[in-house]
Amino acid sequence: MMENLCCIMMLAISGAFCAEEAVFDGLDPLQWKQEPHARSSHAISMEAEVVTAESGIEYNFICVSGDAGESGWQEDNSYQVNGLSPETEYGFVAKVREKGSHRELLAPSRPITVKTRKADYFDRIVSEEIELIPIMENGDKDNRISIVVVNRWVKNERNPYNKPEMREAFLKDVRDVIEPAFDPGGEKAVEPFASQRNFYNAYALWWPNIPPWDPEEYDRRREAGEFEAGDFDEIAAHYTSYNEVRARLFLPWHIEGVGWVTHMAMLNSRGGGGGAGRILQERVGDAMIVGNEIQGFFHEFSHTAMSLPDKYIGWGLFGRADESGNTTLVFQREKIKWSAWIDPETPVPTPYNRKYLNTIGLFEGGNHRAAYIFRATPICIMGVSQFSETLCPLCIQSAAQRAYLYVNPIENPKPVREELILKTPGRARFSINRVRPVPDTQKVEWRLNGVVIAKDADAVEVDLGAIAEYEVLCSVVDKTELIRPNPPFAEYPRAERRWRITNPEPISAAESLNVILDGKNPGCKGINDGTIAALVSGGKPPYTYLWSNGSMENEIKDLDAGAYSVRVIDSEFRYARAERVLERPCTLVIDARSQA
Repeated sequence: MMENLCCIMMLAISGAFCAEEAVFDGLDPLQWKQEPHARSSHAISMEAEVVTAESGIEYNFICVSGDAGESGWQEDNSYQVNGLSPETEYGFVAKVREKGSHRELLAPSRPITVKTRKADYFDRIVSEEIELIPIMENGDKDNRISIVVVNRWVKNERNPYNKPEMREAFLKDVRDVIEPAFDPGGEKAVEPFASQRNFYNAYALWWPNIPPWDPEEYDRRREAGEFEAGDFDEIAAHYTSYNEVRARLFLPWHIEGVGWVTHMAMLNSRGGGGGAGRILQERVGDAMIVGNEIQGFFHEFSHTAMSLPDKYIGWGLFGRADESGNTTLVFQREKIKWSAWIDPETPVPTPYNRKYLNTIGLFEGGNHRAAYIFRATPICIMGVSQFSETLCPLCIQSAAQRAYLYVNPIENPKPVREELILKTPGRARFSINRVRPVPDTQKVEWRLNGVVIAKDADAVEVDLGAIAEYEVLCSVVDKTELIRPNPPFAEYPRAERRWRITNPEPISAAESLNVILDGKNPGCKGINDGTIAALVSGGKPPYTYLWSNGSMENEIKDLDAGAYSVRVIDSEFRYARAERVLERPCTLVIDARSQA
């Protein structure tokens, strides 16, 4: 890491000033570790990031909308306010200062508005009856895929999870499913979950006096008016009860587009099967699983966040099922979405026999249909899970890509603000934290005004002040072997973070950078012999050339007709852009008719 940083600093130094610390106008805001969240009708809890100073730190949590007052300055970075009104919105910000001097260290946090819950029997359930026990916790719920395993039981079950003395047995069964599956390189590891374990949180939700699972009885008695809301303990458990608890523990999301939670309601048995559903726009899922075996568990979970449908052949000898991420309706080799995985020697469609049992090909049947739809492998957890220990390579690829939809691999970027104004020239540090796979297959690249200044580093230091504008770009691409790029069906996951810096008082004496393109059109004979040369003036040499066709020379040759652009960057990272369109001036027509 230090070698990378040294390399970056040498590349970014303009030579115009010493490496003093750059100062930006204003302060970065304090970040939330846990945004204000209401689990009940009367209380909201919150937690700010940990900040340090030699003389100590004080925090203040202030209600800025609603009537909840403030915490007053305190050393604790967490706070809970009680005695609130049900179904009422309250907004909060957090502040931090140095103890003693009262010097403001960061700007106030972004305001978060949260609504308290409805006052009903779920207040008591969430506050007094349930216990949310971390099994594997890797980060903020708002940027992780959370799996919550809740105990479930049915009438006449032999040994149900429905009394306090079953708590330890339930926790052991949850750990026996989660820990081996998420163990990279372990005997029972399930990919891509093991490699992407840092993308996930897993919890056990212990609810010892939950009613028996019986949605039909619940609906019948409610429709008949046989119970009131307060009689919840006497009725059957239902989807609505699980969903309300899930919402109170995890919703709403506070980061746009990321975060997911699935509740897995588990019986105490070794059977398989179940059912699952999801609401994509809310980023939530639920599954009712018959037993606590790993394969059945991840079959049902993969229906939710991973959006993987069944691949097994069930009912319906014929008929047309919808195409999905792991099935297709086409049988032409070049059109198959997983063609990058199919060996040229493998026949398409692929016959069912022992020779191709562990082969990726095109096997007919899937999505409960026996014909006219195809899957990649004959065995997979998403098929008949008893015949497979893991997902097939295509399902692994699909799930690996989908994890990046709900988890941004770039966390805690510093500076926090994306738009910055330089107050004092000097050396500035830019950094990120990453949510990393195991092993780490992510490739990190840093660019300053388009020029690559570092790779495989999570922080850079650059000198700022010579010119008026800078853009620092950090990109993260996961080049995992679990994915074989085949656009548009499969691509390596990518994430970016940009900082734009405005410098009101550039200190460089160099003139403005200008670029003009001098070009020659390709000729009439169909040969690609066009050329474009970049003529540069101003700035401070040497120059870097970034052409739209990938070239880095000052002149590009052997060109066809079309549009070409170049970005020129000088040694102080000043840049200019130009574009040139080449055309074929004529078409050569040859008359091949014989002449008498």
